[in-house]
Amino acid sequence: MQALGVTDTRNLSSIVPGFTAADNGYNTPVYTLRGIGYADTTYTATSTVGVYVDEVSLPYAIMTKGANLDIKRVEVLKGPQGTLYGRNTTGGAINYIANKPTDDFQYGVTAGYGSYSTEEAEGFVSGPISDSLKGRVALKGILSQDGWQYSQTRPDDTLGKKRKMSGRGLLEWSPDADLVFRLSVDGWLDKSDAQAAQAIAFSPQNPFIPNTPFGAQFPILGPIIGVNPILAPQVRNYPLIPQNSDNTRVADWPEGGPWQLNDSFYGTSLRTNWSLTDTKQLTGILSYGYVQSDGSGIPNTGLNVYNVEQQIYAHIATYNAELRFSDTIGDSIHYLTGISAAHDDGVENHHVRTDTNSAVFPNPLTGQALIANKAITFGATKATSLGVFANADWSFTDTLKATLGARYGDDRRTYHGCTIEPEDSQGISFGPIIDLVALIQYGAINDVRRGECFILDDNGKAGEYSGELHEANISGRASLDWTPIERTLLYTSYSRGFKAGGFPVVNSISQSQLAPTTQEKLQAWEIGAKSSLIDHILHANAATFYYDYTNKQLLTFFKDPLFGVLPILDNVPKSKVYGAETDIQYTPVQGLFLSVAGSYIKTRIDEYTGTNSKGEQEDFAGRPFNFTPVWQYTVLGDYTFPIVSTLNLGFGADYTYTGKTNATLEGNPDYDMRSYGLVNARIHLAPEDGKWNATVWGRNIFDEFSTIGVFRTGDTVARTTGMPRTFGLTFTYNGF
Repeated sequence: MQALGVTDTRNLSSIVPGFTAADNGYNTPVYTLRGIGYADTTYTATSTVGVYVDEVSLPYAIMTKGANLDIKRVEVLKGPQGTLYGRNTTGGAINYIANKPTDDFQYGVTAGYGSYSTEEAEGFVSGPISDSLKGRVALKGILSQDGWQYSQTRPDDTLGKKRKMSGRGLLEWSPDADLVFRLSVDGWLDKSDAQAAQAIAFSPQNPFIPNTPFGAQFPILGPIIGVNPILAPQVRNYPLIPQNSDNTRVADWPEGGPWQLNDSFYGTSLRTNWSLTDTKQLTGILSYGYVQSDGSGIPNTGLNVYNVEQQIYAHIATYNAELRFSDTIGDSIHYLTGISAAHDDGVENHHVRTDTNSAVFPNPLTGQALIANKAITFGATKATSLGVFANADWSFTDTLKATLGARYGDDRRTYHGCTIEPEDSQGISFGPIIDLVALIQYGAINDVRRGECFILDDNGKAGEYSGELHEANISGRASLDWTPIERTLLYTSYSRGFKAGGFPVVNSISQSQLAPTTQEKLQAWEIGAKSSLIDHILHANAATFYYDYTNKQLLTFFKDPLFGVLPILDNVPKSKVYGAETDIQYTPVQGLFLSVAGSYIKTRIDEYTGTNSKGEQEDFAGRPFNFTPVWQYTVLGDYTFPIVSTLNLGFGADYTYTGKTNATLEGNPDYDMRSYGLVNARIHLAPEDGKWNATVWGRNIFDEFSTIGVFRTGDTVARTTGMPRTFGLTFTYNGF
């Protein structure tokens, strides 16, 4: 992870076959494992891929920014999870294992300097405090002075500075040999510049704008008025970035805006391990986490004017408790039982600026909104989940082992939310427009004013939406392991998992937009092998899998007759995923390490009629999933050799390929995410005893273009890109 520059969960795609991370345009990453992901824009939407630190759940993707601090290793479990610990997930689980307090005094520091005047520093101190108490403290900071993005229309204006801090403190107390308490306190702060998007296509929000050029429909007025006259002139005349551009650095954003993140997280956990006997173990985990975005500004249309730019004010508090008991019966059966409970409380407010958006009818001369230039989308969610699980391993011969696990889950969620127009909004106001629509369509009389909810229910009455969702499920896993020869494992498994439904927080005009998705179910069959064919020389893993997917959760669109295409949640009734993956590590001679890892994933919707990115009805049967490339692979090599008796020099390089995909189900070419291959290289110098290490590195050294997200916001289709070429130097010293 250090060698490949993995500083964030999103970077794991370079080392984990079948894992991808996309950008949803709202500062929240979207994690996908083997095609199982959920590209929602809501902070309070849980992920299909669970992320943990020492089995402590981080259930919301925004919480995971600082998870990989002072890490010993990372474990990635693929497919439905929930019979061993944590929450129920359909895609899989990522569990970071943090370095623990040591019995003797140790310390270490890592410092680095790289492109865009980026300074990085990380350090730890660990050791005993008393005979029964030991501790560890780790800190990390990243600061860059220069922004890596520059404005399309103002080339001297830059964005992309990094300002991130994270820390963790651990105390481990062992009052006797059978009882261990571990207290962890950790947190992070991110005040980096928000990433701006590239506007690559127009997709006007206003439904009255014709799909064909205005002049083609009205040959007399067309040449005089021009194309798409309802578009603000600043938008209509904006120079789009060509879709085939290879420039990762260019983007755009309104000048002088609040385009900085203000995200923070802190959490604490207490873990208790009690060895009741030689075989009986009791484990308890209590944890609390709190994440906040306090006015993070997101310029997500790629324009140099306010179109649907926003500031996000959100917070989520999550409480978790888990108790597990494990024991061994004889020499052949090991079992575990547990119960977990969680309560989450989240609130989010999206403050949206719509100054030039076509749906609010901008002035044809000034471009300023005639109806309203501001809106606030609000949503509050409370969720409670309970899980009871058990797992047993039975080694009925020396070479055969069967595993059976089950989990009962109960999830309850309440929600209320709406969209309002704030008092300082400029223009006619949404109120009279909403009143007129309600009167014409429903015969309902409203008197909506600024500061009041203006979304309409099925009877045409304006007000706040509220809803409840209660779901229960039984998931489980069964597997058979065979070890025909030493250091070789063959296995087959079946598992079933669920992800609870949820409510969205989206720009809404109708209460129907805030209806929840129901829980999704995934049934997975897998056959695989893990082998150390030649001990310490050749290791190989391979797996094939087939997933039967029911009610896949999806963020899609519908076309409102007044305000155009708007977001809405839906379920895909039937779909499937199948594929294969492998990873091989080979050390043919001392000092030479070679590795290859790759995945092939095919996805298909079997049954779903919904709406496409234009809000039009479409049958998606036969279409692949969005944000899911078919091919991914990484090839890595590193050669280290002595240059003197106590000093080693090494050279390393890796190539990561990600295949093409699309951000929409229908495969709209405006949303294409083309394939790319990234090359990293490094030269490292270290003494034989490993006390220090100096590395000169280059990442994406051929400056390859990569897309990490494409989305529709306001009047544009916009995309976010991966980092350009960077170089740097890192020095590490360990005192032990």
